Amino acid sequence: MYGVAFATYGNDEALKNCLLSTQLIPWLEFSHFTGVIDRHAMVMKQVLQEKCFKTTDNEISQSYLLHIPIAKALEQKIPKFDSKAFK
Repeated sequence: MYGVAFATYGNDEALKNCLLSTQLIPWLEFSHFTGVIDRHAMVMKQVLQEKCFKTTDNEISQSYLLHIPIAKALEQKIPKFDSKAFK
């Protein structure tokens, strides 16, 4: 099972409330959780603690997803690749 949760800037509390109130996520069935956008890390930590998430991992490591605003992404230069190299 794979899921994604996201909130725009300034809506962390709404994300937290939504995650805490939803009946669509089988919290007790999770054994592994990874990939949190850095600005949602504290919200997810609070939600997972409240939902009694228990990890099966021996070690919990930092696993954040980082993002940039759309305008910045559009400014990025994308290198051209020779399509024959991937055949």
